[in-house]
Amino acid sequence: MANSPSSKSISEKDLLPFKTLLTRLAPFITRLSVSIYDSIPGLRERLLEHHYSRLHELILPIQLFYPTSEEEADALNDMLPALRKLRLVYDVYSPVDEVAITHQDFTWLTNVTHLYLSYAATAMQTQIDDSVPSLAVPPGVQVVVLEVLDADGIPFELEGIVHWNVHPSVILIIQEQYSELSKDLKAIYPVGDWRHDHVTDLVVWVEESDVCYESVWEIAEKKVKERWKMFRKTLSVDRQKFVEFYGFSFVM
Repeated sequence: MANSPSSKSISEKDLLPFKTLLTRLAPFITRLSVSIYDSIPGLRERLLEHHYSRLHELILPIQLFYPTSEEEADALNDMLPALRKLRLVYDVYSPVDEVAITHQDFTWLTNVTHLYLSYAATAMQTQIDDSVPSLAVPPGVQVVVLEVLDADGIPFELEGIVHWNVHPSVILIIQEQYSELSKDLKAIYPVGDWRHDHVTDLVVWVEESDVCYESVWEIAEKKVKERWKMFRKTLSVDRQKFVEFYGFSFVM
């Protein structure tokens, strides 16, 4: 998160109780959500120096989780053997996030099955347009949810989504405040047009209050299962056409 003008700088001494508590609880934590300010020194090191043997779900800013080397990526996987659901929040005002969003390669994740990426502002429009279509995920990831937070408008055009060639497990979550785009879609591409079907296949429209809740995962998982059925059916008819249209290949 960006620095808050009124935020008070926190010292290493202030962090000591937190460090002690985290040391004791780390082996027992199953879900951890972290929302921080840049003014907290050494927080990343404090969080990543423990072994979270039972941690199943993790939510935190990308700046706390982005590996800077293969060795660090291996260490993160070893530290989180039970991690299955990972939600990373990007902040356009963070230099680290600007770097991370241009390198959307998550193939190093060995344990995660559900990846949730939240983009925090419309100022990321160019980066999202350039990076999301090339999003790389490991075979073990079953669902990837893309979400836009705190934005005045969705940071891409419906026409742009038509040309997204993404992994079949990628789902785009759009909050209720953008639901008028669903009506615009019919005006741009009529029902039955392959472009209309492609966008409808990728997008899930949800209530704003549902974002980040378990219900969103359930909706996304159902959508992904439906897509895989369609993909398998398409493969059985014409594999080459399928690979060229969706822009990727894989082994069933």
